[in-house]
Parts: sequence; structure tokens; C-alpha cells
Amino acid sequence: PGIDLKPITTGADFAFVLDTSGSMQGKIHTLAQGVSQALGQMKPSDRFRIVTFNQTARELVPWTPAAPESVQRAIATVKALSVTGGTNLYEGIREGLQGLDADRATSLILVTDGVANQGLVDPVAFHRLLKQVDLRVFGFLMGNGANWPLMRTLADATGGAFTVVSNDDDIVGQLMLAKSKVVHESLHDASFSFSGVRVFDTTGELPQKIYRGQQWILFGRYEGAGQATVTLKAKLTGEDKTYATTFDFPEVDTTNPEIERLWALGTLGLNEKGRA
Repeated sequence: PGIDLKPITTGADFAFVLDTSGSMQGKIHTLAQGVSQALGQMKPSDRFRIVTFNQTARELVPWTPAAPESVQRAIATVKALSVTGGTNLYEGIREGLQGLDADRATSLILVTDGVANQGLVDPVAFHRLLKQVDLRVFGFLMGNGANWPLMRTLADATGGAFTVVSNDDDIVGQLMLAKSKVVHESLHDASFSFSGVRVFDTTGELPQKIYRGQQWILFGRYEGAGQATVTLKAKLTGEDKTYATTFDFPEVDTTNPEIERLWALGTLGLNEKGRA
């Protein structure tokens, strides 16, 4: 799956939402360097917009085609950023969702330390806000004080992802991975099924979309031994697609004992999320 995901030739839109609150002191240089390098790798067919937030949010750069001269102006603007005030993450994201073009693949690139201490912090409010639009949130967390349940909500609501970054090279590398996902078609409404061997207690919620280059890991238990078929069904540009492969479940396999622990951790994670 994925080899038939074609590139989107119309270009993509990227809304950068950057945390300039006081807690970003000591991190703003890394943020500016990473975002500046990422802007420099965009294609002229792409568009970008830059929003900053602390206790309030404001548009720093409106939607702009990524022509070389526009990119250079934006880089200079980002490198001049300073930090102050509290962290109203909700207002930053709300402002970042303005002016979207429904005909273009759009991603919201959030760079923050995840310390949401002003405004709305209820994950339900964030989920409700993000479900109104069709875009992916890719978050890059700087520091150890992040509100992880809230970060997970942002990713889950949009089919995006969050990762911890420590330097500007991390930001650039992860941004390029995120861009690779959104400039190709994706699989929609995916579902997995097993036949031949009884499989149960599987972990992991299925994503709304599966992107090019994305791994999807599913842990579970099985009963009995023998050959099994795993089938992935999904939609690709409105067309129903089916992928299948077969493999053997052994009667006993002691070569990878860590799988049992990973399954247990995955199961605990689902239970904790359900209670939350």
C-alpha cells in the first residue's frame, strides 16, 4: 500500500503557527532557524501563512505564494521574533485556521513548547474546532512541559502527528517528512481484517487517513496456529482499494518477547484514553 499514491501537482498550503510566549525564551532561536530553513525548501507552487501567538494571536504573514523573494522576506520576519506573555494555544490555532482553501491540501505546522496556560485548554473544545476543517496538524514540541493529552487531541482530530524536537535540524527534517505526506494522495476510511486464524484484542484506533510513507502498527493476540490473511480496505480518490498479504502464525514464538509488553502498553494506553 502506498506505491499507488500519486503526487498532488497543484502545490500545498502550510499555515505556520508559532509560539512566541515567554516560556519559549531560549528556544525562539531554534524555532526561527528551523522554520526559516523549512520555508527555504518550499516550491513556488506552494503557499504559506505565518501566525504567532502568546496571550493573543496575530497574523504575521498572510497567505503568500512561496516565490523566492516572498520566502526571503518571511525568513527575515521570523528571525526577528521575540518572546513575551502567556500561552493561549487555542487562539493561535483558531487564527491559523482562517482563510483556508478547500481545493488545496493544507497542513497546520505548530511549533510550541505545549505549555497552554491561558484561554481554552479543554481538549473537547480543540477537537470541536479542528473537526470543522479538512487539514492536518503537525506539531513540533520544544521542551518537556507539554500538555500531552491536549497535543494528542490535536493530532487525533486531524490525522496529523506530534514529535519532540531539540534543534533546528530536527524541525527541518520533521517538516519535510510532514510535507511528503500531504503532497501525495492518501488512503481514506481504512479498515483491517484477518482471516484463517482468530485475531482479537487488537490495539490502536484506525486513522482517518494513511499517508505515503506512514507506518501503522497494530498489536493483538491470536488463537491457534496456521496461515493467516490480513486485508486492508480503503478508499483512494473515491475508488475502493483492497490490499492483502498472507503469513504464518507459529504455535510458539519466543524470539520477540517485547511484543507482548508492547501489546500490554498499547492496551493500557487505550484504556487511559477512554477514561480521559
